[in-house]
Amino acid sequence: MSRTGTRLWREAERLRRSEDHLARAQRTAHTGSIEQDLRTGVIEWSGETYRVFGLDPNLPAPTGEAFLALFHPDDRAACETQGPAHQAAAGGQLSDKPRVDLPFRIVQPGGAVRRVHHESELVLDQHGAAVRWIGTYKDVTEAYEAEESFKLVFEGNPVPMWLFDPETLKFLAVNDAVIAHYGYDKESLLALTLLDILPQKDRDNVKNAIRNTPQLSGGDPSHVWQHVKADGTAIDVLTYWRHTTFCGRPAQLVAIVDVTAKRAAEARITHMAHHDALTGLPNRVLFHDHLEHALLGVRRYNDTLAVLYLDLDHFKNVNDGLGHPAGDKLLQAAAERLRKCLRDCDMAARFGGDEFAVLQIGLAGPQEAGTLSDRIVTLLSEPYDIDGQLVEIGASVGIALAPIDGETAEQLLANADIALYQAKEDGRRTFRFFQPGMGVSLRAHRALELDLRSALGAGELEVYYQPLVTLATGVISGFEALLRWHHPMRGMVSPSEFIPLAEETGLIVPIGEWVLRQACAEAAAWPDDLKVAVNLSPVQFKKGNLPQVVFATLASAGLPAGRLELEITESVFLAESKTNLATLHSLRALGVTIAMDDFGTGYSGLSYLRAFPFDKIKIDRSFISELGESGDCMAIMQAITTLGWSLGIPTLAEGVETKKQLAWVRAAGCTEMQGYLFSRPVPAREIAGLLSPPRVGRQADQYLLTA
Repeated sequence: MSRTGTRLWREAERLRRSEDHLARAQRTAHTGSIEQDLRTGVIEWSGETYRVFGLDPNLPAPTGEAFLALFHPDDRAACETQGPAHQAAAGGQLSDKPRVDLPFRIVQPGGAVRRVHHESELVLDQHGAAVRWIGTYKDVTEAYEAEESFKLVFEGNPVPMWLFDPETLKFLAVNDAVIAHYGYDKESLLALTLLDILPQKDRDNVKNAIRNTPQLSGGDPSHVWQHVKADGTAIDVLTYWRHTTFCGRPAQLVAIVDVTAKRAAEARITHMAHHDALTGLPNRVLFHDHLEHALLGVRRYNDTLAVLYLDLDHFKNVNDGLGHPAGDKLLQAAAERLRKCLRDCDMAARFGGDEFAVLQIGLAGPQEAGTLSDRIVTLLSEPYDIDGQLVEIGASVGIALAPIDGETAEQLLANADIALYQAKEDGRRTFRFFQPGMGVSLRAHRALELDLRSALGAGELEVYYQPLVTLATGVISGFEALLRWHHPMRGMVSPSEFIPLAEETGLIVPIGEWVLRQACAEAAAWPDDLKVAVNLSPVQFKKGNLPQVVFATLASAGLPAGRLELEITESVFLAESKTNLATLHSLRALGVTIAMDDFGTGYSGLSYLRAFPFDKIKIDRSFISELGESGDCMAIMQAITTLGWSLGIPTLAEGVETKKQLAWVRAAGCTEMQGYLFSRPVPAREIAGLLSPPRVGRQADQYLLTA
């Protein structure tokens, strides 16, 4: 082959490869090309153009009426007047608009309707006359259908959604849910940018985040943003992002979930979990956390702090003489006076009953703790006006200093408590610093401990039962087992005295196992649909054999596991939480149900409800007594029941003593209740009387079914 022949062969081969590449590219893009010489009328179609129109590529390209017949009847007129043929007919008259950009529909020979996007331009000679036109036909059917589906989902979606330009941050499209939720009309919102609905403080951060990651997708459900509605109201939202395109350009699709109400309810419950409902002071849990944090400063910087433990002298006399409502008002007034005694950096907390604690940090010396204690005793001992009646009480304070009296929260609280006992022994209305030799004041405490050690063997302990009543029907659904101590010399000893002592000494383990055996054995004789609820102490978890004990007890009593409900408080999680959580799961595996007790006293935080799937939430009696006295209490009560409903957990109100409380509990949506309105705790021998038809609490037929 000559050199000329070789060169021609190579050129032909290169041309063939180029044409092959072009054909493949057109097939991939679903875009065919077309060209017509307006001087000769010759039309050339690419193979992909034939495929777009559904025609046989071996046939000549259609022209004139045959070509127009391929267009959808409703689009034919526009194609005829705006298409390339019209441009050619106009000659140089339309040289200022040489390009055509036209969407239309075609009908393929088989009847299929396809959507096509056409672009073309005229090629003019040196005199401005059109000599040919070239163009493309792109099949956009799938893209169009996808866009229409997106519009349907987007515009009709109840979730607020919008599209915005990641460069300008301008809104490109918003759905009806956005308009309804944010209070703008559509035109006003589309004139804004994303920054316009953000608080001023967040705008720079959001702008930088978007511009640094223009194709941001996903969303952080743990991060809550704040948006501003048209009326200026701030709302809390979770945002979910997706990078997409809109009208052929990059865009961000955003969906939002308004969590304002949810966060407000969580904030109320979180506050409730760390504060005393009656006085608003921090509770034991929050105080303990602050004390632990303050002790870090003691260790690192050789600081000094004081823990003051105090209670109100003769408060019980006021509570018994004037009633619980008066006692509650007295506690509130005392708490307010206590606040006034403190610096901003100090903390006061209510531990329960008439017991309070104070954390005093940054002391120059012990005398500052003494000065504060004297001020507290003086101010809290001044007369109180309770509902027009003058009431006088006192206050006693015990002081423990860190680090000399203890380096842990537990040591300081225990030693401050010992000092408080000493202050009471010394006549009350005074304060005492802890001294290592203090112990005489605890003799009575020790004597009670010795008596308790022999009480079980002496047959002085007895299990009483208080009915659990279903709110909807008034029918008893079960009984809570409550321990009672018949002391041969002191008479009936309050559980609030000996239960903490039993936990402190470890006696709660054998006593708790005895209560469990007794309750299960007696419950086995009840009707099959009745449950028995037994309280578990955190101390019982420490031994590590609690699931085995429960299993053996159920087997021995012949009681089905489903009829036993075990009640625990948040304190189970405060130490060895992982081990105790595993124990709870083992207990659940036996088939028993688990209830969270004392919700509303500072125990039972949201984190613990999330940590374990409880079967019931029990709202503490001290919280029930607040219902009806303030709107906040009712709102929080409803938040608790709503929380239980959302988690599928029934709620039980403890300590229902009045018709008014019953009405509030019912309005709040509780599932069950117990309290003196229905029945006091009774010995096992009296249960049969309570179970007589119609099997309701002693007074429930008067109040529950008619309230």
